[in-house]
Amino acid sequence: KAQKLTSLRKKGAIAFSKHIEEKLHRLGMEASVFTIAVTPLSSPGPYGKDKIEYLISANKGEKTSLIQETSSGGELSRLMLAMKTSMEGSGSVDTMLFDEVDAGIGGRVATCVAKELRQLSQSKQVITITHLSQIASKADRHYKVYKYEEKGRTISHIKLLDGEERIRELARILSGDESEISLEHARKMLEDRE
Repeated sequence: KAQKLTSLRKKGAIAFSKHIEEKLHRLGMEASVFTIAVTPLSSPGPYGKDKIEYLISANKGEKTSLIQETSSGGELSRLMLAMKTSMEGSGSVDTMLFDEVDAGIGGRVATCVAKELRQLSQSKQVITITHLSQIASKADRHYKVYKYEEKGRTISHIKLLDGEERIRELARILSGDESEISLEHARKMLEDRE
């Protein structure tokens, strides 16, 4: 019976690994290989009857290694996004928070991540803390968090941005200023949200 359960867990790990790998390919890691290694333990430990290890090869021709040993910040961010979105239908989690999911990415990859987050938001509430315009422009609501000093104390504030305020903030994220070019680019990004 124990061998049958271990076999079922291994089969589940293989199926889940392939699902994660497919998502990683869509997130700009086209050559990545992802594996979940399940090794039965001789006796149950604090984490169960199996040793579970996550292995990844992010680049073609590289062997798989433990994620904590080889993954960059951007790779870890995309792996976490792939895992969270793969578990989207399981459990009763209605809200997902992604803090700095854009670490170490930009350009085309940021656009892929933004699309994945946008799709996830169709079935879950998604809260994303980001510094990338590609991700911020896909949101239904855009909040700006900022700090200011008052009476010797630092105060954090959050503000919902609409209309021109949102366009100006996206332009600032894009280029650091509100030039005509960056404002026009920000408007175009909001038009192309879907």
